[in-house]
Amino acid sequence: MENLLARLAVKHRFTTMYKPNTNDLVERTNRTLCSMLAKEAKVHVNICDWDLKIHHVVWVYNTTHKTATGYSPFRLIYRMEALLPIELEVMTLRTATTMRLPLDESQHHRLLQLNELDELQLKAYQSIEIAQAQQKKVFDKKVKKKEFKEGDLVMIFDARHHRKAYKKLSLLL
Repeated sequence: MENLLARLAVKHRFTTMYKPNTNDLVERTNRTLCSMLAKEAKVHVNICDWDLKIHHVVWVYNTTHKTATGYSPFRLIYRMEALLPIELEVMTLRTATTMRLPLDESQHHRLLQLNELDELQLKAYQSIEIAQAQQKKVFDKKVKKKEFKEGDLVMIFDARHHRKAYKKLSLLL
């Protein structure tokens, strides 16, 4: 497993499913989806049928342009914008050209799409890094640095017993 992660340059991070707020990205996505479901409930009178609307809300979320990446999640996965159901009924230029390509040309076209997908994902990754650096810069401005010296009284939280203890800093070293 570790070998595969290293080959794919993936940082493996552990989180618990029982406490989703330990994973900020999941927490933010859940908050967005809940907000979208709440807006759906305001538009439609029946709030109890949220489970019937979740598919629609997830579709909207996945096909919406994200500022951090510069693309929709759907496009990052499939290298193309989502085909809307109306485009299957009313022929658009995109569906017409896609359906009428000869086999050899379509295979060549698919290879170009895969290459473009790699470039697209790289650009999205770079956009995410830039956005995270900007967020870190804003966060770091708010953080006050605290310096401790030997002999200072510090508070330690013992996670095993869920209690706080005060000890002199020299005992920690």
